[in-house]
Amino acid sequence: MVYLLVYSDSFGDRDGIRSFLSSLDEIDHWRYDMPNSFYISSKKNADVIANILANHYENCRFIISEISKNYQGMLSQTTWEFIRNYQED
Repeated sequence: MVYLLVYSDSFGDRDGIRSFLSSLDEIDHWRYDMPNSFYISSKKNADVIANILANHYENCRFIISEISKNYQGMLSQTTWEFIRNYQED
C-alpha cells in the first residue's frame, strides 16, 4: 500500500523525519517531493503506522491516508512511478 503522510511543522525537520522513517521495519520505502509530506510504502495498515508516529511525535498533528486508484495531481514522473510501483493490485 502507498500512503500520503502530511504533518505539522512541530514534527521537526525533514532530515529527522526521514531518518525516523528509515529506521522503521514497518516502512518499506518512502519518498518526498513536497513540503511537510512523505509518500510511504508499507504492508501495514494506516492504524499501525499512525500509532508509531503518534508515539514518537507526541502532540503533533498529522494525517496518513492510503492513496487509492482514484487519484490525480501534478507530481513528478518519479513520484507517480513510486505510487504505481508500490500500490497493491
